Amino acid sequence: QTLAGYRIIERVGRGGMGTVYRAEQVDLQRVVALKIISDEHVKDKEFVDLFIHEARASAKLNHPNIVQVYDVKRHGESYFFSMEYVSGGSVQELLNKQRRLAVDECVRMILDAARGLEYAHKKGIVHRDVKPDNFMISETGAIKIGDMGLARGLDEKVGPEEETSVIGTPHYIAPEQVLGR
Repeated sequence: QTLAGYRIIERVGRGGMGTVYRAEQVDLQRVVALKIISDEHVKDKEFVDLFIHEARASAKLNHPNIVQVYDVKRHGESYFFSMEYVSGGSVQELLNKQRRLAVDECVRMILDAARGLEYAHKKGIVHRDVKPDNFMISETGAIKIGDMGLARGLDEKVGPEEETSVIGTPHYIAPEQVLGR
């Protein structure tokens, strides 16, 4: 199956916003990850805006420890973006398999993630959903931060719904997020 110049190879994940596939960008003959918004959300303008916001937030960041976004498009009724394919899966998947990681391996992963987060913060972007599911493992073992769906610019105005609600994954949410800071 193809979609706007991308040949879908296999599904590699599914989340709240959509499904991620390993695909080939045919013109450039490179493997990418293709995130396609879920059919049930296509008609929801706010959801589509959030999806596009994720792609744009990620695309502003070019760092070895952040998944690089290449493109965001609408094709017919489908919205999708393409990004760097990170072949090693997530840290959460690794934890599910191994149950326990060596301390030196954890420290290396944490330092990689911290470098990516520091870069994003310097660019004025706060991730707001930092967790093992969003730390991807590259071929070389480097950690790359993905899933910027809840990211927000430091200078963005907070909407009334955000002033009264908490955004993030409960077990991983930062205390300052809970306090609305």
